Amino acid sequence: MLKFDFDLTPNIETLSQEIIKFTTVSESQLQRIAEAIKKGIEYNILQGLEYTGSAVKPLAPRTIKKKKSSRPLFQTGVLSRSVVSKKETKDIYNIFITGSRSSIGVWLQEGTKRMPSRPFFGISKNVDNEIDKILTEEVKS
Repeated sequence: MLKFDFDLTPNIETLSQEIIKFTTVSESQLQRIAEAIKKGIEYNILQGLEYTGSAVKPLAPRTIKKKKSSRPLFQTGVLSRSVVSKKETKDIYNIFITGSRSSIGVWLQEGTKRMPSRPFFGISKNVDNEIDKILTEEVKS
């Protein structure tokens, strides 16, 4: 398994500070948070969105002709099925792209000399709101 670290999002630091505000975050909360992040990344791939919520840059005409599609982050569905959430310890989950798609994920995220970046891998505002909801629900109960 190849594992790449992405410079996730500008709001990851804010999110970390929000989580730290709670004295304890349960394993259940962490699992739900990890799943929300994973699903958010899969959604971005399927919808062709950056984690910021805006559409990713369109494909070049040559690429559209070769691919026979103008869908930027999706061709066969393998990339979206390669997003994995893995529990490392009781309080650490890693979310990453596994297998043969990990390199493709890096190229899409960061761009190349010939391809603009299409940063889909990160925590969107919708997922950030879902995380707030998860933390608030369990604090109330």
